[in-house]
Amino acid sequence: MAIADAKGYPISVLATSATPHEVKLVLLTLEARTTLAQPCRLIGDKAYDSDVLDQLSVEFDPNLHFPMLSDVVPY
Repeated sequence: MAIADAKGYPISVLATSATPHEVKLVLLTLEARTTLAQPCRLIGDKAYDSDVLDQLSVEFDPNLHFPMLSDVVPY
């Protein structure tokens, strides 16, 4: 998994087995970043809509932008 900045430069790369879903790797990838500053915004697709990342947004405090799945009822 990789995270890039707005210009496409990688700020974090994590190599792992293909078994875990990407949602479970987001925090590990953020911790492996090569920059001192945290990203101010993370954008992902519908696959990232999960309770795990909802909790991450409270604890880690970046602005998370993930579209909600159509079968999920917002709080």
